[in-house]
Amino acid sequence: MNQRQWDILCKLQGSDKAMTSTKLAQLVAPKNKGVGTTNKSFREMVTRDLRDMKRITGAIESKKVLAENDDGHTYRENVYSWKAADSSLMVNTLTTAQSVALGVLHKVGLDLVPKVLVDELKPLFTAIHKNELVKNQSEKDLGKNIPQKTAIAAEEKWLNKIAILSETVGFVAPNIGPEIEKQIHEALYQEKLIEISYRGQAFVVKPLALVQRGVRRYLIGIKRGYGIEPVHFTMSRIEKVKEVHVIHYDEMHGGEDFNLDDFLKKGVAHPVFDNEDLGKLINLKLWVDDGTYSWISETPLDKSQTARKVQAGYELSMSTTLREELVFWILSMANHVRVISPKVLKDRVIFDLKNAVRMYDNQ
Repeated sequence: MNQRQWDILCKLQGSDKAMTSTKLAQLVAPKNKGVGTTNKSFREMVTRDLRDMKRITGAIESKKVLAENDDGHTYRENVYSWKAADSSLMVNTLTTAQSVALGVLHKVGLDLVPKVLVDELKPLFTAIHKNELVKNQSEKDLGKNIPQKTAIAAEEKWLNKIAILSETVGFVAPNIGPEIEKQIHEALYQEKLIEISYRGQAFVVKPLALVQRGVRRYLIGIKRGYGIEPVHFTMSRIEKVKEVHVIHYDEMHGGEDFNLDDFLKKGVAHPVFDNEDLGKLINLKLWVDDGTYSWISETPLDKSQTARKVQAGYELSMSTTLREELVFWILSMANHVRVISPKVLKDRVIFDLKNAVRMYDNQ
């Protein structure tokens, strides 16, 4: 397959509309039309390519439609499209390493993709495993057709070999309505305002980002009438979504210079620290015991982390941001980690630990 033919396939596969050979020739011409080649001769080449690739791949379909020329005369012309259910051609050139990478993505990396779109990707992932079975056929089976059920079984076998574990307790993911999920993704991608029903209240929201934290997913956006600072909404608590037409996305103030990384420095947990303290850079010092240091030296809390040996453990020093999630981790390691500084974090941990002890003392 030459570059021109490959580009034609990519244009067809990436379009949700059927296209004429004239349109396809216009799309691929900038990269493929040689000097001195006329528009007519190049269009004829593309038409031959389409006819040949339709026959060879089985992944292209065509039909006759009525078209109109510049003189107003109608004529019948072929339009070409990609067969929606055919994903096999797309993966035939993948290496084994690329197939493995996509297989892992299937298992552990699609949390932020709407479930309805994950379902649409299933034929692609099955085709990946079918492709690997074809490449690994023995000499006596070379060229034999791989049944679909065999490819699906190979996919399930692979997925059962890999897993991802939470650092904390493995919570059950909350349910998010598929239509709500789809509408939010579309509004975010197309930059449209939406009105959401959230815990019984209606808000007009300018969507800015989506964040996955453990099993929970959050929509980040500007809430109209509540200032221009971004806030977060737990996706599973959104009861209804509808598009807003009375005001344009760009007409609503806030989020123009939004930076997701900067926003996440404050975390997305319910704030207990003063809002002006959250996200601030702190010089954190912790004492950790020998057992904790054995693994935290391999997976540090921050790239700036340094350590020095002290009595019965190590003193860690690093530059990081103040956020509620840091408190959660320190409390979970209560008898292995002690905050030395800063005072604002040390006082907060002491306060939470005393409250925890008091709760048990009252039993």
